[in-house]
Amino acid sequence: MREAATRTPSVPLDEVLPPTYVAGVTRSDVFAHFRSGLIVRAGRSRARTYPGLRGAAPPTTVFYGIACQLPDVDHVLDVGCGSGDGTRRLGTRFTHVTGVDNSGEALVFAREWCPRARFIQADVTGAFETDPVDLAVIADLLGQLRHPELALRNARSRLSPAGRVLVAEPLAIPLQRLASPARRAQSLRSLDALLVRSGLRVRDWVSKRGTFVACIAEVATGAGTDSLLAGLDALRAGDPAAARVELDVAAGCGSKPIEREALLGSAQAALVAGDGDAAARALMSAASLDPSDARPLAGLAELSFLTSDLPTALRLGLEAAQRDPCEPSASRIAAFAALALGHRDAMSAVRVANNLAPDDFDLARALSEAASRLGDGGPGVAALERVRAYGDDHGASLHVELARALLAQGRRADAELEARLARARHPEDPDVIELWSSFPGRVAH
Repeated sequence: MREAATRTPSVPLDEVLPPTYVAGVTRSDVFAHFRSGLIVRAGRSRARTYPGLRGAAPPTTVFYGIACQLPDVDHVLDVGCGSGDGTRRLGTRFTHVTGVDNSGEALVFAREWCPRARFIQADVTGAFETDPVDLAVIADLLGQLRHPELALRNARSRLSPAGRVLVAEPLAIPLQRLASPARRAQSLRSLDALLVRSGLRVRDWVSKRGTFVACIAEVATGAGTDSLLAGLDALRAGDPAAARVELDVAAGCGSKPIEREALLGSAQAALVAGDGDAAARALMSAASLDPSDARPLAGLAELSFLTSDLPTALRLGLEAAQRDPCEPSASRIAAFAALALGHRDAMSAVRVANNLAPDDFDLARALSEAASRLGDGGPGVAALERVRAYGDDHGASLHVELARALLAQGRRADAELEARLARARHPEDPDVIELWSSFPGRVAH
């Protein structure tokens, strides 16, 4: 974590004029020129917005305006503040404003644009320190994180006793097209469940339709919440036995949302421990507790898939997807079951699942293989390149799959480059050796 000195709070905001933007070599490469003489790289990417610069990220200004209307707030934390555009608006209303972001480059811009605020460079899912805050604002951030609940848990731990969190996330739709770094969009149900798993509960819904879903949440307390969080922590740490003990306590707490998440967590812990029967019991209990939730059915579909009962897996997966077309786990298992059965609509099912979870390497690989069998490698290449854009470590596998997809398109030069990258990373991998040997004149070692 790094905290940099900021200007004195006495600097009037109206003396800080918007920068002039100058294009770089590419359209997404832009430089902000401030009146002070500071020049900093900005951008038009999906990652964040910049004031006065049209880009790929959706505007979140309205939610900062809502935050400014909330009473009994003195200290505000802007989680994932980016360029500081929202932080600046908070600074016009509240006495103490702190922004945290992992991008040092974005924070250089933010400190210039919002001199009244304090800024911290840190991973929002990791450790950073602030004084207790009355309000945390999290806008268009959770969907970009691999572990969004960790960011929510961090925000929760920094709230004052009466503190609140304003969360706004892009609304999920079945035919969405997410671009890196956006990994997921949220429905009302999925956002509510995510908050419960993070020790929060919805107090008021701010937006239920349109581009964003948004709410104001508060800290949930009690033995059920404590056990749920402890169980999920143990599951994340790779201790399913300890997780099941805590989650069993949470599953009997009497709060339906907590019990639902505890049962789903218990099913996951049982699967990790190799106890399929216990997983099935937990999933069936969760399905009875909340029949409208697609996730228990998706979990039962996965169990059926793992036991090679493909027709049941497909039926349950499709039923789960009908209950919630935006639930990634439902579409995912339906797609894999359809592929395994050779269903005529398998390709369409994989496309839908891939759109809901574009960072899922297994889905992208399945899409690539299915498209290649149809004689069209283009969708597979696009899906695998989308996965690569997220920057996750898939070892040599991603290079190997992408090389195969490129070969299917007849792009041998590009395929050979991917093969070289795979060989450089894992020269002893059998798949890499086989791939490298497929190029004329190349030897395995």
